[in-house]
Amino acid sequence: MTSASIQGISLRTWYRATRPRTLSASVAPVLVGTALTLTDGFRPDRFLLALLGALAIQAGTNMLNEHFDHVQGLDLSRPRRADMVVQSGELAHGALFRGGVAAMALGALCGLALVAQTGPALLVVGVLSVLAGYAYTARPFALGYRALGEVTVFIFMGPVIVMGAAFVQTEHWTWDAFLISLPVGMIVTAILHVNNVRDMADDRAHGKRTLANLLGRRAAGYEYLLLVPGAYAVLTILVLAGVVPVPALLALVTLPIALRLARQLSATEGVYNLDRVMVGTAKLHLRFSLLLAVGLLAWALWERF
Repeated sequence: MTSASIQGISLRTWYRATRPRTLSASVAPVLVGTALTLTDGFRPDRFLLALLGALAIQAGTNMLNEHFDHVQGLDLSRPRRADMVVQSGELAHGALFRGGVAAMALGALCGLALVAQTGPALLVVGVLSVLAGYAYTARPFALGYRALGEVTVFIFMGPVIVMGAAFVQTEHWTWDAFLISLPVGMIVTAILHVNNVRDMADDRAHGKRTLANLLGRRAAGYEYLLLVPGAYAVLTILVLAGVVPVPALLALVTLPIALRLARQLSATEGVYNLDRVMVGTAKLHLRFSLLLAVGLLAWALWERF
């Protein structure tokens, strides 16, 4: 095998280690937060830094999660999945740890570049985001092992990213950015929730506490209903209250997909089938957020012209 082909395999392995099926979860809130501010102008350099920083921190978090899950024995009994590069022997867990730290460092550098342009108010948010990514599975914190995973994901991939993306454009923290982040954060939390429903048996066997295995299978289905169809209800309320412009309702086009996924989660068992629901929820999150951003963009263009 040539060195070029070895390099190609290595790059593919590292790409899979980032768990690319889920990376849209950090792209979508940056798009929504930026679109919300377009009536005040657009700074593409800050947008790109915010997007790259969010992607790097999520990729780093995903790699560190697999590293610590392996070290703590959680992945050893699970069926092998395509995104498990340590269990497959393609990467040593130490190498994955170093890769995760490098990705986190890249995200931190993007954040520092934005801090240099906007001031120190963003610094606290950036530091907390990096720490949350590391502490999600790392001891002694292990937030994802203490039924705090959903809360952490909701906060840092909902309000924090949406408000941060809006702040780097306007240099102001606003309630509008916080409120529009709620439905975005609810659906991204549902991605993790389905992941936890899929892994309930293994998590219980290894003492990992998640809301899914604390609530039980039936109640976990109700949580999904609260998070996903509930996000559409929150968006509708925000529009009726005049907080969000009417074109944002374009995101409601995806409601039939949300209802279908909710039915599938309630009726589905088995790792493979639940994995499909998780991927479907990730795609729904991206579509919902893209249409929400398009609605906000349409409103900004209407206001400007």
